[in-house]
Amino acid sequence: MQSEVVLKAQEQLKTLREAPVTSSTIPRNAFISVTAPAISPDGLNLAVITEDDGNSRSIKIITREGEQSFLDAKSADTIEKFNEALTPASQQDAPPKGSIQRLSWFPDSQRLIYDKIDYINRIQRYSDLHIYDLKSKKAKQLTTGLRGREPSVSPQGDLVTFVKVEGGKTHLGLLKMETPQEIEILYSAPLQERISYPLFWDQDTLLFSLRKVDGSERLHKYTRSTKQLETLFSDYENIRFARKTSEGLIFTSGKNGALNLYLASADLRSAKPITNTLTAFFTADIDPLRKEIFATQMTAQGLKVTAVMPQDWKNTPEEIPQISPLLADRYAQIPVNTQAEADAKTALEQSTIEDYSPYGYLWPQYWIPFIAGSSSETGVVLQVQTSGFDPLKKHSYTLLGEWDTGLGKGNLAGTYLNQTTSLPFAVLAYKRSSYLGTVSNELTDYNATVAALPSMYWMSVYANLQVGWQYLERSTLHTDTKRTGPYVMFSYKDYAKSGAQVSPESGVGGYLGAYDYIAYDNYLSHSQFVAGGEIYFSKYLPKHNAIMVRANAIYTPEKVSAVYGAATEAIVFIPDSPLPQYILRGYKRGQIFGRNLATVNLEYRFPIHNIYSGSGTDPIFLRRFTGALVADGAAADGLFVNDVKRVYETIDMKRSFWSAGLEGKLETTLGYVLPVNFVIGYYVAFNSPEGPEGVVGTTLQIIGF
Repeated sequence: MQSEVVLKAQEQLKTLREAPVTSSTIPRNAFISVTAPAISPDGLNLAVITEDDGNSRSIKIITREGEQSFLDAKSADTIEKFNEALTPASQQDAPPKGSIQRLSWFPDSQRLIYDKIDYINRIQRYSDLHIYDLKSKKAKQLTTGLRGREPSVSPQGDLVTFVKVEGGKTHLGLLKMETPQEIEILYSAPLQERISYPLFWDQDTLLFSLRKVDGSERLHKYTRSTKQLETLFSDYENIRFARKTSEGLIFTSGKNGALNLYLASADLRSAKPITNTLTAFFTADIDPLRKEIFATQMTAQGLKVTAVMPQDWKNTPEEIPQISPLLADRYAQIPVNTQAEADAKTALEQSTIEDYSPYGYLWPQYWIPFIAGSSSETGVVLQVQTSGFDPLKKHSYTLLGEWDTGLGKGNLAGTYLNQTTSLPFAVLAYKRSSYLGTVSNELTDYNATVAALPSMYWMSVYANLQVGWQYLERSTLHTDTKRTGPYVMFSYKDYAKSGAQVSPESGVGGYLGAYDYIAYDNYLSHSQFVAGGEIYFSKYLPKHNAIMVRANAIYTPEKVSAVYGAATEAIVFIPDSPLPQYILRGYKRGQIFGRNLATVNLEYRFPIHNIYSGSGTDPIFLRRFTGALVADGAAADGLFVNDVKRVYETIDMKRSFWSAGLEGKLETTLGYVLPVNFVIGYYVAFNSPEGPEGVVGTTLQIIGF
């Protein structure tokens, strides 16, 4: 199949080269993509949307001096920069993806309008319109909760047309700058048909693309005074990204089988090609001073804004070579069944709306195995995990099973989140067998928790709050203890890793929690407080190198037994978590535990080698190999398990334990969709009973799923 596609593509490229291929200049820059060029009416500013290799999307304004080419000007301003990786990809609005789709200038060339998708509450994101003023260098949000995108300004600057989106439908919208919250709908497309890229041809006439259910996309003209709709250039296929320029209307069309730029006549009755490309052109604009075209073009390095010189686009032949869709000969043409369409329309009109039911989606659809261990341990931990949720994520859950070969016992855990009510709630339960220092010091925990999750959007989209009640039961070789009571936990996280980043490179996170285990029958009564935070920074470091500093602590005012506090862990299962993790690599699991415990972790993370390769269609893809220098420290009011002398040494916060090591991490994608990290590390525990001791640790980390 691959060989056949390559052969067909080579034949088509040969056909396209029968006419001169349009030359273009690709400006050098460090961005992964540059798109959506828009030149100000006075010709002095070029605005583009950029995205770097960390998936940070920005609007850049390039200002030139006099009549120099924008190719020679320097990037002068950054309107806005934000990291889209903080939001799961499934919530990104499309097409194609991302939070900014289009830029349009006002007639005064001092302001531009753009759309941006952002949160309006803790779970909902909407596309709204924003304005940036070059004089004040400030951005202002124009609408709230509009679901509007792809704005364009009228010739007089008093009106803005845009696409208003709703479930399965799009509308041609209009707002007045004086009253931006008063929206007028000029035209509503039928169900499943898409309006895109509207513009003002004059104050009374608007143009826009309309994609129909059959996949055809044509340019349409709407006259406000008569409310008449007319199709333009009916013999042109896939018309998109129309723009009014100093030379007339330009648009993208796939008329010849490739996406090229076309220039329309003044009466909008005919058009001629102005490019002949081997790839594709998308959004474009013409420099009113130098007549250079700046267009989004598909290149070997991805989407870039390229420049086409006047002598190149003006000399494009009136007829360019024609190619057919790559696999058109594989499928027979299916005639339109007008009766079936009429029946479907009738059925839709007679249909009734039923309440949404999530339950059919919640059965487990997959299972994921993974393994972890350390040479300081007596065995390995085998785990299997599954999860489920409905399409609207009103209900979601995770289930985890585990077998510890050192203990010869299994564990179970499950979580459930309900977001059908204004106050979401979660339920957690687990049974977990572990040990402190040696397998002979075994303990088993049972937990059941119910928590409400109030919205903290009024404070920050990165803030979360849990208020709940939990039941704990801990069984050791000698005692069985029960605890129950309310708790509150606040957390904050504004960092993320994305794109080519091997680690979050900036941002902070933290948490603060309080537990009150009440006096009840024979239950243990005491209070407990937890706190922690981390910071990431990369300034002054080589590209994609980053430093992480983390601290975690638990404090118990009452003098309860050390076993009712917290214990250290030798392996990181969940990287970059803002919740409690008492990590001390190089030592045994639970070798240090106490009613009061504090840990610190320092990591220097760095890229080693980008692989980005798979084996044909096998379901494994190797992304990159990275490394980290790590150092951990811990102190406790509690006990240290001396596994050599087989005694428990009483320790306090004045005695500290340290380790350092080196980690290698192989980032992969398994099963086409699952991001999995294979981690191996060598750690030296400096305060082991017999002096410094080196151990090897391995784990599989499942991230971002």
